[in-house]
Amino acid sequence: MQKAISNHRLGQVQEAINFIGNLVTLKPKDPYYRELQGQILLENRKYSEAINAYRSATKLAPNDPLILGGYGKALLTQNKQINDIEALKVLKIAQNLDSKDANILYHLGRAFSRSGKIGEASLATAQRYALQGDIKNAILQAKRAEAILPRGSVAWQNTQDIIYGF
Repeated sequence: MQKAISNHRLGQVQEAINFIGNLVTLKPKDPYYRELQGQILLENRKYSEAINAYRSATKLAPNDPLILGGYGKALLTQNKQINDIEALKVLKIAQNLDSKDANILYHLGRAFSRSGKIGEASLATAQRYALQGDIKNAILQAKRAEAILPRGSVAWQNTQDIIYGF
């Protein structure tokens, strides 16, 4: 695994892809080899292959927020509505499993935005800013979400926590 990571970081793309492919062949039931394969493929713009690797990883570890977050991110690269819908689904699950992962919140915001759910997108962005300690932007985004979301809904109440909690 270290060899695949090293090759990837050194820009030896094909070597990294080949090495992680061999590891996946040796241990086909290891979700983390498939996750790493997905990451390497994604970072080298092999989006369809990355999606397939992450999809396989999610089947092996369906409750791992790191893997689900990577899968959601990969799905968003395709600019296809069907993938955006799937990304939103898996990123919601990932966020429920790990509500303190700013990367998941970033991609969740993107998925909500692409789905036309601007209030939810602003809320996810506000939550991400709050996690990162950027209170000014967290409140700004929460106020945007507050103006759009149905008053009294759980999402709207979450905006209140951000706006009045700081």
